[in-house]
Amino acid sequence: MKHEEIFLTALKHATHGTSMSPDPMLSPSDWESQLMFAQEHKILPLIYDTVCLCRSFKALDKEVNKNFQERAVEQVIRQIIQEKEFLTLLLQLKEKGLDPIVMKGMPVRNLYPQPCLRPSVDEDILIPKEEVEIYHRELAGEGLLLIESEESVLNADELGYYRTDSPTFIEVHTCPFPMDSEAYGDCNRFFENVWERTIQLRIEDVEVRTLHPTDHLLFLILHAYKHFLHSGVGIRQVCDIGIFTEAYREEIDWKYIMKCCQEQHTERFCIALFWIADKYLGFPMPAVWQDITVDEVPLLMDILSGGIYGVNDINRAHSSTITLEAVSAYKTGRTDKGLLASLFPKSSSLQSSYPYLVRFPWLLPVAWGQRITRYVMTESRNKNTPDQKSSDNTTQNSSKSAAESLRIGKERRELLRYYDIIN
Repeated sequence: MKHEEIFLTALKHATHGTSMSPDPMLSPSDWESQLMFAQEHKILPLIYDTVCLCRSFKALDKEVNKNFQERAVEQVIRQIIQEKEFLTLLLQLKEKGLDPIVMKGMPVRNLYPQPCLRPSVDEDILIPKEEVEIYHRELAGEGLLLIESEESVLNADELGYYRTDSPTFIEVHTCPFPMDSEAYGDCNRFFENVWERTIQLRIEDVEVRTLHPTDHLLFLILHAYKHFLHSGVGIRQVCDIGIFTEAYREEIDWKYIMKCCQEQHTERFCIALFWIADKYLGFPMPAVWQDITVDEVPLLMDILSGGIYGVNDINRAHSSTITLEAVSAYKTGRTDKGLLASLFPKSSSLQSSYPYLVRFPWLLPVAWGQRITRYVMTESRNKNTPDQKSSDNTTQNSSKSAAESLRIGKERRELLRYYDIIN
């Protein structure tokens, strides 16, 4: 695990704003592997800024160094532009009498020693359900385009907006988690009264409304849990939880956090996250859980092997239906359908990929067929070389991939059992 240990050590220094000492004395090829690993986890600027000062790093090939440096700089510039545009958008909304709650993203990112080094794809805002049309009209008026169909505005729990030729991407939520998810839709019960206890943060001379620290930490934990049920937690999420806890430790109602995690069957998972933050990233374990021993290594290995949110492996992404089905079955008391649920998921699970299901749910069998066909074609493109075009090879490769997805799904389902998320 030496490679991973050095990576985590570099990340620890990056999140604390300290220099990496002593120099790990890596070879140029090992440094390149470290930077590629950082890119997979979407934290290249954080890692590059830390390791580039190491003496042994200077031996890295100039062209390789330049390539990673340019990628890191590009991501930093993108982040700066995204933040400026988002703050401008918040001011414009405030002028119209709108004051959304900003979740994770900017309020957490600005706790880092150098916020612009922490990449973020989007910004999330929480709005009252009854104001969704007003927000849609104002965002459209500011040149933002809706990803979903116009018909989905009134009924969707989440809407995505983007601006062409810009890194800006806004996710508008009417509830913190999708209500129709059997696996984690019930997490919303913990956030029913968040509007009554929000706080104001000043970021670059702009007043930003955000969640109370207790609610915000709980949201970060349950958001990590949501991703864990899909394809995996990102190491960035663990950093966010650690750095947020460090900043607001004295203001957080730890008994409430513990109570909610126990109710949601996420306490052991949560403790494992905090042990990772403690042992590998230098953020002390909250006192409320210091005496509870949970082996964090299986979760850490799952995080590091999956890349950002577990999307490094297409088979792992496909396996998410198995883990989601396991939790859904456990919560609803029905039989776990396992492989069948993986092949034939519910309409609500496919609506983002097949929008026509929103209006025509009876076309679900068509979506199943398209999904399986697309899976086979994707595996054919990914695995076949020019001299392997036969249908036999396509079928064989697809079968292997399906088997690999099933294997990963079973292993990750055992992780759910290990951390008592399912019985």
